[in-house]
Amino acid sequence: MKGKHFLLPSAVALWTLGGSGCAVEELKESNRRLKESNDRLLSENNRLEEELAALQVETAGAAPAASKGPKLWALNGRQAQMQLRNLMQLRAFGRMA
Repeated sequence: MKGKHFLLPSAVALWTLGGSGCAVEELKESNRRLKESNDRLLSENNRLEEELAALQVETAGAAPAASKGPKLWALNGRQAQMQLRNLMQLRAFGRMA
C-alpha cells in the first residue's frame, strides 16, 4: 500500500508550482498585504504606547502626597508586640512570687 501512492505528493507539488505563475503572484500579493497590515499595526501600537506614557505622566503628577504622620498599622503591630511581651513577663515573674 505504501508504494502505490508514492507519485501523488510529487504530482501535486508539480501541478501547484508548474502552473501559469498565478500561485506566485497570489503569494506576492498576500505578502504585500501582510506587510501593509503589519506596518499599520506597528504604527497603531506606537501611537497607543505614546498615549499610555502621556497618561502615566498625567496621573503621576495628580497622585496625592503620602501622609507624613506615623503609620497606623505599624503602630498597631508595635503595640501588640509590647502587650505580648508584658503578658509574658507577668506570667514569668508571677510564678516567681
